[in-house]
Amino acid sequence: MPSIRAQDSGGEDVMDDQTAIDEAYQESIRDIYSTLLTEIQMAKGDAQLEAAAKARFASGITFARRVHAMASELVGKPTP
Repeated sequence: MPSIRAQDSGGEDVMDDQTAIDEAYQESIRDIYSTLLTEIQMAKGDAQLEAAAKARFASGITFARRVHAMASELVGKPTP
């Protein structure tokens, strides 16, 4: 897996792999939250649609956590 690194003018690492993984995870969580919160709000009044939207939200968060944990393990940093 190629390393994702940014360098400053001195050639030193500015962002390591774990930082990139953590930032991508946080961005994914924000996107999932924003998208599915809107869906949940639109489903208000329809219990079945609201329950389905909440289930997709929980599923999306769980998936993002798994991907974050797997990516962290690949770069050698276990997640809590």
